[in-house]
Amino acid sequence: VAAGLMPAAFPAEVSGKKMRIAAQMFSLRDIVWMDEHGFLAMIGLMKKFGYDGVEFAGVKVDPKELKKYMDDIGIVCASAHEGLANCLKDKIAETCEKNLSYGNRNLVMPWAPVPEDCKDKVGWLKKLGADLSDGAAVAKRYGCRLAYHNHGHEFTEKVGGVSYWDIIMSDASSDLEVQFDLGHLVRAGEDPRKWFARYPKSVRTVHAKNICVPDAKLRPDNGEAGIDWPEIFDLTERNITEWYIVEAEPNPADTQKMKYGVDFLRRYL
Repeated sequence: VAAGLMPAAFPAEVSGKKMRIAAQMFSLRDIVWMDEHGFLAMIGLMKKFGYDGVEFAGVKVDPKELKKYMDDIGIVCASAHEGLANCLKDKIAETCEKNLSYGNRNLVMPWAPVPEDCKDKVGWLKKLGADLSDGAAVAKRYGCRLAYHNHGHEFTEKVGGVSYWDIIMSDASSDLEVQFDLGHLVRAGEDPRKWFARYPKSVRTVHAKNICVPDAKLRPDNGEAGIDWPEIFDLTERNITEWYIVEAEPNPADTQKMKYGVDFLRRYL
C-alpha cells in the first residue's frame, strides 16, 4: 500500500446523470508542458472557456497545490493519462495516491505499441490485457478506475484475422474500463454502435474529435466519413459515460480550437 493511501469505496452512482465536458490538456502540450505557469494558465483558461474539467497527460505542479488551485477556480480533473508502467499492479497504488491527491479517480492507459522486434504478437497483446486487468483490480480497491484508450491501429492491424483490440480484450477482466477515442474509432472504419454495445457499462469517458474547428458538422454528409454526433449522444446516454473530453492533436499551442470544441458540445449536448 502506498504511504498515506487508504482503500476507498466508489461514490454512489447518481441517477439522471448530467454529461460534463473536459479539455484534454495534451491538446495544448506546447504550452502546458513548458513550465508550471503555462500549465496552470491553461487550466484557468479552460475554466473561462466553459469547461467543467480537464484531462491531464502529466502534471507540472505539486498535486496538493494543484487541487487547491482547481478548487479555487471551480474546475475538476475528469481523468488522467498514465503510462503503462504506472498502471501495472506493482505501481498503480502509488499512481492512485498521486491522482487522488488532486481529486482524480479515472486513470487511462493511452498507448502501448507492440515492440518492433516482438516475435509473439498474440502473446504480447494478451499479456497487455491481463496486466491492465490486474492493475485495474488494484486501482478499484483504492477507489480509482483504470481504462484503456484506443487508437485506430488496434482495429486495423490483425494477427490471423483477429484485430489487436480483440486479442487484448480476450484476457481482460470487467474491471478494465474503456475510453473510446471516437475519431480514431471512426477513421478505422468501425461502427461506434457495435463497440458501445459490446461495453454497455464500461465507457465512462470519451474523446471528442472533429469539433475543434469553426462550423463543425453535427453529422457527416451522405457518403462522407465522420462522426455522427446525435448518434454518439444517444450511445453515451445509454452507457455509463460521464465525460466528453475535447481533443485536437494538431496545432498544440492553439487555444482557440478548444473554445470551438466546448462551444460545439454546449450547443448540442
